[in-house]
Amino acid sequence: HWDREWYLTLEQFRGLLVREMDRVLRMLADPTANFTHFHLDGQFLMLEDYLQVRPHMAPTIRALNQQGRLTLGPFYSQPDLYLASPESLVRNLALGMALSTAYGGTSMVGYIPDSFGFPGQVPQLLRGFGMTKFVTGRFLHTVGRQIGFKRPRASEGTWVGPDGSTVLYAYLGNWYCHAMYAIHGMPPVRPVGTSMRVVDTTHVVERIRKDTTTAGAATKHRLAMYGCDHFMTDPDIGRWVAQVNAKAQTSKTDAYMVQTNLDDYMNILEQELHDRGDDIPVVRGEVREEVDHLIDSASTSMSMKQKNFLVQKLMERWVEPIEAIAWATAGRPYDSDRIWHAWRPLLQTHAHDSICATSVAKVMDDIDNRLARAEQAAYSMLADQAAEAIDPLVKLAARRLDLPVTGGTDLVVVVNPTNLVR
Repeated sequence: HWDREWYLTLEQFRGLLVREMDRVLRMLADPTANFTHFHLDGQFLMLEDYLQVRPHMAPTIRALNQQGRLTLGPFYSQPDLYLASPESLVRNLALGMALSTAYGGTSMVGYIPDSFGFPGQVPQLLRGFGMTKFVTGRFLHTVGRQIGFKRPRASEGTWVGPDGSTVLYAYLGNWYCHAMYAIHGMPPVRPVGTSMRVVDTTHVVERIRKDTTTAGAATKHRLAMYGCDHFMTDPDIGRWVAQVNAKAQTSKTDAYMVQTNLDDYMNILEQELHDRGDDIPVVRGEVREEVDHLIDSASTSMSMKQKNFLVQKLMERWVEPIEAIAWATAGRPYDSDRIWHAWRPLLQTHAHDSICATSVAKVMDDIDNRLARAEQAAYSMLADQAAEAIDPLVKLAARRLDLPVTGGTDLVVVVNPTNLVR
């Protein structure tokens, strides 16, 4: 899992990111490494940050994505789902999927491992982009309560939104570090960006099966992620997996490990659940109780959150509607390039550790500057719209209302930026 900025700044983390991506790409290119796949944390932004330093690696990344060995998207950033507006979440997915597709393809699994709670409309959001599957690390207590257990016992099930939209969910009850912990043991405190050393491969498969059963897994296909916040990928992971499977075979267990990707795993899980025909747990609406201890992040650094709210509304209620009206009625070319240019720094701010203000002070300074850039880009578009589009719109409205437009006539334009009749 890659937090873009948190206890270090973006540029400090970018140095680690470049090292990690260089390592991953070398491993994927080495046929002796037995390293088959890498998942870029469900967010295109970490790839964008890497390519700003290593633009010459774009063809390699595109080829690996097309080969199914490097998974991109579907999100642009890993957003907080409450502090980002609904329209911002739509734009986050739209941009992430478009950029990933341009690099050869996008994941169709809504992977949101670490956001601080989930509005009930997330199934509706994912369905709107053709996604039917969802994976997360924060889904615990509410699931257990909703399906009637005293303690949570449901790692797979159906999540139903208020509008009836459904997705198949897989909950990482042992967190998104589980396979790494199972192979190497719980890691001690260590420098950020260092590799792991194997501890014991003897009973890894049985350990994962026992852990996932305790956490609520009821199928024979168990999901265990290898990696954690800013941990470097071990260059020997392919060898560790081979050792784990060799030890499992010696112990005559029927379980083994497979390196795969989330899309394939979720398809296999869906097929197993279909073949079994059992009733599976159903979760309805908002899921937030597992993050009770993180709710206070909704009110930290209020000036930043207020600025984010204002810039969102500036884009959603003013810039884009007036641009659309000008295109439709006054013949102004629709400038989607500048609109996305303004959205980008806003969506970058919506990464959960950014917008929730759980970061160090220098990160907060960077966020303030990022929001200022988004605001300036938005107002720049509004100025152009006023100069080029308002006058033709006024004349068009006057003609339709049969009002005289002559020299010296003053016309006042009143814009309703809401979707409500006033």
